[in-house]
Amino acid sequence: MVEFTYDSTEDIIPSKIITERMVLEAINYDNCNPRDIYDLYSSVSEEESQYVTFNSYDSRIEAKEFIDHAVERFNDGSGANYMINIPGEQYEKPFIGTASFDPDWEKSIAESGVFLFKQFWGNGYSTERGEAMIELAFNEMDFDYWISKCDPRNKGSVGAIENYVVDNGGERVGVLPIWVVLNDEYTDILYFKLAREDYEPN
Repeated sequence: MVEFTYDSTEDIIPSKIITERMVLEAINYDNCNPRDIYDLYSSVSEEESQYVTFNSYDSRIEAKEFIDHAVERFNDGSGANYMINIPGEQYEKPFIGTASFDPDWEKSIAESGVFLFKQFWGNGYSTERGEAMIELAFNEMDFDYWISKCDPRNKGSVGAIENYVVDNGGERVGVLPIWVVLNDEYTDILYFKLAREDYEPN
C-alpha cells in the first residue's frame, strides 16, 4: 500500500510518497541545502552516472539551481523531484538517491526517472519506486498512460522496468536509435509503455 500526502491544499502533486520501505519527499529548502547536494553529487562516480543524463556538479551554484528548479516544478505542478530515504536504516549520505515524477498533462502521460547511489543498487528500490509512481499516475491522478525509458545497455534499469511495467500489464515497445545525448554522445533509448486500462498490479 502506497500513501500519498500533501502539505497544502494548493499542491497538485504529493509532497510525500510512502512505500513499504521508502519515503520520498519533494525536494525543497526545508529538507535540502546546496552544500549537501554539492557534496553528494560532485563525487558521483563514472559507474554511477554512465547510463543517466545526470552529470556531477562542478560548483555549489549548480546545486542551488537544482533545488530552485525542483521547487519551481513542484509549485507550478509541472513535475516533482524527490529525495529517497529508508526509514530506520543507518547510512552516511543524507539520502540514498533521487526520483522524479514527470507528467505530460496535455497528452495524459506520466513517467519517472531515478538515480541511486551504487551502495543501494540491487535491492529492488528502483522497482518499488516505479510501482509507487505508476500508482500515483493511474490511481491518484488519473493519467491514461505511463512510459518508462532507459539505455538498453543498463541491465539493472531494464530489469527493474520489466518488473514494474511489463509485469503490471505493460509492454516493451522497442529501441529508438541515437535518440538522446549521454556523456556527450548520442545513444539509443529503450521504451516501455503501460495503459491505465491494462494496468494489473501484481
